[in-house]
Amino acid sequence: MKSLLLVFASELEAKTVFPDLDFKENKEFYPVHPSIAVAVLGVGILPFSLSLVKLFNTRLWHSVIQLGIAGAFVPSALKIGEAVIVEKDVLGDQGYQKASAQFFSWAPPAYLSSPIQNLPPSLQSLKRVSAITVNTCTGTQALAQERYQIFHADIESMEGAPLFAFAKDYGVEAFQIRAISNFVGPRNKKEWDIASALERLKQIYRDIEAFYENATTGNLHLPQ
Repeated sequence: MKSLLLVFASELEAKTVFPDLDFKENKEFYPVHPSIAVAVLGVGILPFSLSLVKLFNTRLWHSVIQLGIAGAFVPSALKIGEAVIVEKDVLGDQGYQKASAQFFSWAPPAYLSSPIQNLPPSLQSLKRVSAITVNTCTGTQALAQERYQIFHADIESMEGAPLFAFAKDYGVEAFQIRAISNFVGPRNKKEWDIASALERLKQIYRDIEAFYENATTGNLHLPQ
């Protein structure tokens, strides 16, 4: 049976989905099912990547799914609270800026998700999107427009691209499922709805857990 590591960037995301887990124990990971473990890796490219590599240097899982919240670019037509699957992700602020303030990307080509059909069937119907991963979240309308014009991405996050890059090098499956908490643009947290996005993540995990339960009892076969 395939083993799964569910990863979160923040304790807020993880604690919402798993309210009974005591993440203050600072364990490397927390078993929640015979085939599923949970880990909180840290927000941002560097802490997330270092924690992920450290975990896989001590133990291997077949698949990694990141559950997290994200901001949506307005042209994407995504809705607050909507869950999406990221198909491709690119580093969105790796490059250089000219004296004119114009930004030029030197990011490598987009990093790709593992085949979506390897996810539990209940998740395969989620909308498929493209993403950018940034060190600094967008906080102005001007930067939102600039990033959209360069990348035409649907969403923005802070960890997705390194997850896909890691999976390719380590030979494991990796998927990124995000729930939309806000729109990318002027930073005004009064207009965000983190609670709705987190609630959607709880629903996503219930689907994952149910699939693994059915597979354990022999009612379903895990995707190959």
